Amino acid sequence: MPPLPAAPAEGNTPFLLDVTVLKNFLKVGRFAFSHQLLRTAYGPTDKRVTAFLESLASWRFPLSFGEERPMSNTIPLAKAEAGIRAIFEMAAKDGKPPVAVAVVDRHGDLTCFARMDGAPVRTSTLGPNKAYTAARMERHTADLLKMIHERRLDVAFCGDPRYCALPGGLVVKDGNRTVGGIGVSGRSSEEDHELGLIALKICQA
Repeated sequence: MPPLPAAPAEGNTPFLLDVTVLKNFLKVGRFAFSHQLLRTAYGPTDKRVTAFLESLASWRFPLSFGEERPMSNTIPLAKAEAGIRAIFEMAAKDGKPPVAVAVVDRHGDLTCFARMDGAPVRTSTLGPNKAYTAARMERHTADLLKMIHERRLDVAFCGDPRYCALPGGLVVKDGNRTVGGIGVSGRSSEEDHELGLIALKICQA
């Protein structure tokens, strides 16, 4: 085990850990230890362990060192809802078929979903699956389709039965970090993609 910092003097507020100490206890942005491990290694009453854990609880840091600010892990619900509303407003004006829109987090889990009146039932599956694919593959589904065609592959090659290579899925990023996906279904693939760009602009703002 790497050395723990010395316990603070009695009555002092908990100290903030030095970055070099944190690096010893962090791996890929995840804690590679537990309270039980520390207690077992140093004893249940070791004051250094108590000080160390109290400091971690009060200290905020980015998932990887060198970043100037913590990156967002997902699309805020307010932005997801605003993006869907903007698509619905546009879709309601042009007289074309109604659509369904899904917004997912970076893992592909659903954040928000809505289907316009009259949109086909199949859009309830296609919309979320397009968003899921964009988030998991970290690319627009239109780009995924292009890659599949160029390499003469089948989408099943990717190994996930939920993957959908139909255009209309858009990856949402915060800088270079993927934070989610948007999926639109109900019109032609090209039109779904164009509508998705409306929500993408809002979700990445």
